[in-house]
Amino acid sequence: MSEEPVDFVVSTELAKVYRKQRYRFIGKNSVLKKCYHLHKALTQQRPCYKQTFYGTITTHRCMQLSPTFNCTQACLFCWRTMPGDEGIPITQEREIPDEPAEILDNAVIAQRKILDGYNPVCHPKVTPKMYEEARNPRHVAISLVGEPTLYERLSDLIQEIEHRGWTSYLVSNGTNPQVLKQIDEPTQLYISLVAPDKKTHQELCRPLVKGAWERLQESLDLFSTLSCPTVVRMTLVAGRNMQKVSQYGQMLIEAEPDFIECKSYMHVGGSMKRLSRENMPSMKSIREFAEDLAKETSYLVTNEDTVSRVVLLSKSP
Repeated sequence: MSEEPVDFVVSTELAKVYRKQRYRFIGKNSVLKKCYHLHKALTQQRPCYKQTFYGTITTHRCMQLSPTFNCTQACLFCWRTMPGDEGIPITQEREIPDEPAEILDNAVIAQRKILDGYNPVCHPKVTPKMYEEARNPRHVAISLVGEPTLYERLSDLIQEIEHRGWTSYLVSNGTNPQVLKQIDEPTQLYISLVAPDKKTHQELCRPLVKGAWERLQESLDLFSTLSCPTVVRMTLVAGRNMQKVSQYGQMLIEAEPDFIECKSYMHVGGSMKRLSRENMPSMKSIREFAEDLAKETSYLVTNEDTVSRVVLLSKSP
C-alpha cells in the first residue's frame, strides 16, 4: 500500500459494466445515475429520507453524481461494482480531472434524458409541475461512486454549484482530512463511521491507503471547526460492526456532529458478491442500536424512515 491514494482509471471492461447498470458518463471520469428516490418522488410523491430529515433537499430536483471513480477503500458493504467483483484488473494511472462546469452541464443533460421517461404524457402518475421542476435540478449529491476528495478540483465544483444557486451534499469516508481542511464547505457534509475500532475498520472497509483509521479520526475532529451542518453516517452490518456501542459513542461525543444517521446495510448491487442477506439488519435492530447509542451520548432519536431502514439522532428535538 502507498502512503497516498492510488488513482484508478476506469477500464473499457468496467465502463461497460457501469453502462449496463445505467450509469451515465458525464465526463471522462465523472458519472451520474438515477436515484431510487427520484423515481419514488415523481411517481408516488414519496420524498427521500434526506428531505424528511433535513428539509434542505427537494428529492425530485436532486442529482446523484461523482467526479471520480477513485477510492481509498474497498468496503465490503459498498453497493457499487468494484473491478474485483468482475475479475477486471485495475489500471493504475493518473486521472485527469474533468472541468467542474462541464460536469454540471453534462449532468443536467443526462438527468433530463433520464426524465424523458417520466413525461406526464407517457407516465400519468407524474404531475406536470413536478416533471418541469425535476428538469431544472437544484441539488447535487456528490456521493455516487468513489471518494470525492480524490477529485483534484472538488472546491471548484462546490463553488460552481453554489454559483448556480444550487446546494451540495458531500459524502466522504474521511480518509483525506487534509482535503476536507482546505475545500470550500458544502451545504452539508457527511462522513462515514462504520467501525468502533481499527481492527473492524480494516476488515470491513479494506483500506487502500496507510493510516486510514487515523485519518478518519482526524476528519471527525474537523467537525467542530465547520459552519455547515455535519452528519456522521453509520452503515450498520449485522454480525460485523454493530458491537461496542460505547466506543462509537465516545468518538461521536468527541466529534460533535449535528446529526447521526444509523442506517442498515442494504443487500444490493456489488455488495451481494461480498456479503449475505443475513448481514442486512432489520429495522428493529437499527432502532435498538440507535436507542443504545442515544444512551451513550447526549443525542436524541428524532426521526426514522422504515423504507430506507434509517434512524436519525440529533443534538436537539
